[in-house]
Amino acid sequence: MATVALLGAGFIGNLHAANLAVHPHAELSWVFDPQSELAKLTARKYHGIAASSARQVFADPSVDAVIIASTTDSHAELLDLALEHQKPVLVEMPLTTSALSGNDYVKRFTDAHLLAMPDLCRRFAPNYIQLRTCICDDSLGDIELLQISSRGISLSPFENYGHRQARLRERLFHFFDLATWLLNSLPVDIYAASSRLENAPNSPINTCVATLRFANGALCQLDASMRDGLSYDERVSARGAFAAAETQRGSSVALRLHQTQRSVKRYVDADWHERITPIFASSLEGFLSALESEETPPATLQDAIVAQVITQAFAQSLTEERPVPFNWNNPLGLSVIKPDFLDARHTA
Repeated sequence: MATVALLGAGFIGNLHAANLAVHPHAELSWVFDPQSELAKLTARKYHGIAASSARQVFADPSVDAVIIASTTDSHAELLDLALEHQKPVLVEMPLTTSALSGNDYVKRFTDAHLLAMPDLCRRFAPNYIQLRTCICDDSLGDIELLQISSRGISLSPFENYGHRQARLRERLFHFFDLATWLLNSLPVDIYAASSRLENAPNSPINTCVATLRFANGALCQLDASMRDGLSYDERVSARGAFAAAETQRGSSVALRLHQTQRSVKRYVDADWHERITPIFASSLEGFLSALESEETPPATLQDAIVAQVITQAFAQSLTEERPVPFNWNNPLGLSVIKPDFLDARHTA
């Protein structure tokens, strides 16, 4: 039985706590959040113990692993504590506030031979796994176009500007990772554009599009909006040389495959919370399996850095209003890149 502590008692932290509470081979121990009442509520609900500090959590020798589900600006301090106390971690994304600082942790965790898995949760969604299988087994032929659409509820006007922008970037981060994972390739360049569809002065970006060209010849078109007053939604479609496949609205387990004179649909409707809870459970299972087997986890810190580099290039393209090319030997000023940075999962 693995004893797992939780740092961060917000929405995602509570998803992890709920999954730990029903896991047959893991149990929740400490819960820490700077807002102590949140930590107490989560601990009480899921049979954990509220901690007074993150250091108290990491210093406990009975803790086998730690889930970091706190705000991104707190990750560096918590990753330092994990290294200091040799605790394996499952960490929410982005890894840190920049690709440069994040890449430093790739090296430090690698040198320490310590498990650190980024929670790239969309890799664990059944419909995306099916879609990737269709792409990788050549069911669709050479992929010509990958389209990703994301819709989210409007950003709260009560959040500060920086927080609202960060939420949009963090959402894009996951879709950039999804694109590289689905296509099994790295982008050559990216061009981005955005709109501010609010009348208030200095309102944040809430709608954007990005076009990426990949090394394997595929194009990816991503559009995202946080102006939807109805619900959260995301759809992904891949069009190949002789077939196409698309995930379906409102489900994490639905995929429609289009072939010549034939269309196959698997669909199970579910609301957003019902869709995302089992995805996080699968991600947790992948982490716990890697913890037990001491093998490479299904998502690595290098995967997270790739997505963060793309996200930073997206921001650069918006600012400079031009396409931004990638140099994966030294992407966007990163000075330390491991020789195996372009591993098999990211080779065109």
